[in-house]
Amino acid sequence: MSNIRNQALASIAKKHETQVRLQEFMLDNALSHKDVEKLYKKCKSLQFDIAKLKYSGSSTAQKEKSLNDTKKELYDLLDKYGIDRSSLKVKYNCPLCHDKGVIDGKDCECLKHEMSELLLKESGINKEKLPSFSDVYFKIFGEQEKEIRKIYDTLQKYISTNTTKHVVTITGKVGVGKTHLIECMVNECVVNGQKYVIYTTAVGLNNDMLKYHTSPMDEKGDILQRYFDCDILFVDDLGTENILKNVTCEYLYQILSERTRLNKNTIITTNLELDQIMDVYDERIFSRIADQNNCLLIKMDGKDLRTIKK
Repeated sequence: MSNIRNQALASIAKKHETQVRLQEFMLDNALSHKDVEKLYKKCKSLQFDIAKLKYSGSSTAQKEKSLNDTKKELYDLLDKYGIDRSSLKVKYNCPLCHDKGVIDGKDCECLKHEMSELLLKESGINKEKLPSFSDVYFKIFGEQEKEIRKIYDTLQKYISTNTTKHVVTITGKVGVGKTHLIECMVNECVVNGQKYVIYTTAVGLNNDMLKYHTSPMDEKGDILQRYFDCDILFVDDLGTENILKNVTCEYLYQILSERTRLNKNTIITTNLELDQIMDVYDERIFSRIADQNNCLLIKMDGKDLRTIKK
């Protein structure tokens, strides 16, 4: 987790540096006009005078009026030369944190977005190829079209609203479109940039849990921490992984329990029926992902879409 976060902060800093260089180039171009340079320096001088007056408790009204008049004169001159007014100051990629990645000690939304993108790339997922809700071709679902539309609509709303049910379990046979559905959800989160998400397969998650379990204490590091920290965790194809003694159920339960305690959302797809979940895992896992009192249970019916000619 700390490694991904550091990479994300470095990426934000690099983007900021690029933006600063662009602004410096644009500013140099604007100041190549001597009359623009003169007014620009006058504005800077007035701003400095106002700051000194404020510090001493003196009135700034006269200086502020002079600054406003000078700015208007400067902007009119920029317009005359066809120079963008934004060339006079840095345009931050993130107006919230000014490209720092942190606000008041908390991760900014831009940092969460950057971490999500890095984790998707690390998982071998091309975000540009993720499907979107707007592009779903519902006709392919045939008789189930109306029902599937309702499911898609429900889950699109789910990821953007607060809910007391922090676990969504989507069940259904192989090929009915479960993975496509959660990929639309992942895409919605990444595009909006409002959530720090992790999208993994059950096999990938299981491998990390095994790696954590078998690593020396001083090497465990943040192997599992990312699964606790992300805003939304997507786990695809639960039940396809090997159930490892003292690993799979134990750590999966820890992750699900901690995320529930922190009111963080977890979305799971599985080919297993609800009664099979109890058999494959245990009662603790069942209570976390299949209890209708605590979870939103979605069942997708229909034919294997891979066998349908489009």
